[in-house]
Amino acid sequence: MQIELAASDVVILSLAAACLVGTVVLELLRVVLPDIYEWFADHAKVLREIKETGPLLERTLAQNMEQGALRDRRNAERFRLKSQLSRLEVMLTGAERDRVQVWHHLGQQAIGDSLFVAKLDNKRLADVSHKDFDSAPVIWRYQNQIRVWAPSEHQARQLLANAYPPQEGYTLRELITVSRWTGTSP
Repeated sequence: MQIELAASDVVILSLAAACLVGTVVLELLRVVLPDIYEWFADHAKVLREIKETGPLLERTLAQNMEQGALRDRRNAERFRLKSQLSRLEVMLTGAERDRVQVWHHLGQQAIGDSLFVAKLDNKRLADVSHKDFDSAPVIWRYQNQIRVWAPSEHQARQLLANAYPPQEGYTLRELITVSRWTGTSP
């Protein structure tokens, strides 16, 4: 079966097709145009909000930077004050330790004996006395010195070793001969 179309039929069919395509395009535009207008409106709204919030964001950023700088200055000042307080506490402890001396006496004064002075430490008891303020022996926080009466330095060291054994943490720092007692008053 063969269809013969005349030129006028082609023109009519072309016009009908063009009308159909035009109708479809118009229908698409009717559906799509409101969305396009809405997108443009949303874009304009976003631009307006950006312009309105720009100064607010700049102010907020400036305030945050000022607050950060203030916080940093306060932290630096707090650190400086804590460091200074810690240094002063160490100085106070050292001054208190140097100011207070605890004297121990060992041996009996006899004619011909010499007076020896020894500096004594006990690191373990000193640490305990700083940590447990109430129950530890407080004297070990300070300078401990011992007056020892003995005929010789060797015997003085023996008396010290018996009274203050190194196994218990006692440390003899120095032993100095002060005088020899002859039984007469100066």
